[in-house]
Amino acid sequence: MAEATHVGQPGQQERHDAQRLPGARPRLWRNLATARTTTTTTLALFAGFLLLRLPFRSSYPVNWDSVQFGLGLQRFDVEHHQPHPPGYVGYIALGKLINFVVHDPIATLTLMAIVAGAIAPAMFYLLARRFLPEKMALVAAVTFGASTLVWYYSEVALTYIVELAILLPFLLFIHRALSNPGCGRDLLYASLLLAAVGSFRQTALALMLPLWLYALWRHDWRDRLTAGGVLAGASALWLGPLLWLSGGLANYIRLSRELAEITGGNTSVLSMNPAGPAKNAGFVMAGLIVGVNVVAILLLAGSPAIIRWLRARPLHDSLFFALWAVPALAVYLLGHTGQVGYVLMLLPIPFLGLGVALPYIANLLHQLTPRITPRRASYGIIAVILAVNASGLFALPPAMSMAKPASVPLDVRQFDLRGSDAHWREMEAGIKNYPPDSSAVLTTIGGPRVSGSYRHLSYLLPEYHVYGLGRSLENGTFGPLFYAHQGQNDYEIEGMQVVDQRIELPLDVRYVIIPDAEIVDRLEAALDGETAWIDQRGEMTVIVVEPETTVVFSIGGEIITLSTCGEEFCGPSPGRAD
Repeated sequence: MAEATHVGQPGQQERHDAQRLPGARPRLWRNLATARTTTTTTLALFAGFLLLRLPFRSSYPVNWDSVQFGLGLQRFDVEHHQPHPPGYVGYIALGKLINFVVHDPIATLTLMAIVAGAIAPAMFYLLARRFLPEKMALVAAVTFGASTLVWYYSEVALTYIVELAILLPFLLFIHRALSNPGCGRDLLYASLLLAAVGSFRQTALALMLPLWLYALWRHDWRDRLTAGGVLAGASALWLGPLLWLSGGLANYIRLSRELAEITGGNTSVLSMNPAGPAKNAGFVMAGLIVGVNVVAILLLAGSPAIIRWLRARPLHDSLFFALWAVPALAVYLLGHTGQVGYVLMLLPIPFLGLGVALPYIANLLHQLTPRITPRRASYGIIAVILAVNASGLFALPPAMSMAKPASVPLDVRQFDLRGSDAHWREMEAGIKNYPPDSSAVLTTIGGPRVSGSYRHLSYLLPEYHVYGLGRSLENGTFGPLFYAHQGQNDYEIEGMQVVDQRIELPLDVRYVIIPDAEIVDRLEAALDGETAWIDQRGEMTVIVVEPETTVVFSIGGEIITLSTCGEEFCGPSPGRAD
């Protein structure tokens, strides 16, 4: 029995004897001290970044997806994109639980992002310690947490940072499983986390599956069966409800395919349209520039050290990084990239490289200028990185706000958190000057200059009659596509196929409110209306109409006018806003 205890954990007597050996007690205390230091540093990173995120959080949905997540907390409905496919069922379920206390969907989702934005650098620190010395792991975690891209997505009601906060511990445990194939416990934890991240963002599970399969292959058949069962069982816990709430597997596949056709269908390499992959590459490059910025220069300068470091790593480390990055890059570049937040999944990798390159660059600077010690050089470099990231978050948005509103589309304005909140706050307040029952709001769902305010206003002002105008998928004709009122809307991809030529406004409507310039530009000259509200981000036009008014769209939708003669057009209403 005494011999058997040496195979696994030592027995009680052996532990007692070991502690009496020369040097055993110092090693024990060093291990305990290291564990306490690691725990303290991890908690400090979480608390520090949590406090940094709180003052800069957004108050309004920043883009179309953000609105749809908020709508999903009110009523989960994938068919009407509340939220859009693939459903994000775990993200919405957690949001619903928190919203029982917060009672504000966007505030709830933003709070989730803030907490996740504090968890991510703390978890990255634990992952970085597996590759870097303690101090360099801390430097990598601090600079990563301060990255402009990480900081931005920690302040808004979107999924990307929440996904990353679960993905990083998965990567930690999967690397432990790769480094120690005899320990199935780490593979088990990684499988549970992979199922969890899949519930929050289903595509993340698919992208990380090759890495999980490689770890599975390095273990024995018992661990494989156990981990496979855990992943399948845990995934079934969210996949079953998702399919049931989506109307069954066939309907879920149909909804996902419809969205994929109007998004990835235009950007995928299979579309044979070079502009599509070029657009994907632009998003990826923009994300890396914003997320990595000056660190990219340091990676180039420290490339000799990074190359030596990579060559010294075992094969499973090289495959770990390859299977982490390559599947995601392939999908983002050749398939579809919706916005720069996709890059968050890859962003920890260059900051690990920074931890390798920094000592090399600091010593190089010391050799060039002996008066600068390596420590001072390191502190200076870190200060520059943090300063650039701060300027990216706080200095860039005001610069963007100086542009003319028509030249800055809303999908770019979303990165100006203060300006975005001010835009929607002023628009909401301006429209509320008009009675909900007697007001119709004409908005766009998309166009060459704006990303459209239909989804925002149907969420912010559910008591108003809100119409969504856009181009049909069938022939590109501009006209009415969707309608929302009292929290109900008919938004779905199938409804984008064909537009109507007119809108029969409700009988009580007396005010037609138009916040989007793309519609104002199409109004017949006599219907220009008067500007009822202006701020630095845009303007709103209001027209007083007669009872039984119909909004009429010319063929092609290039000219919009109003009729007060029922079905027959007889000229525009003379009513104007006072």
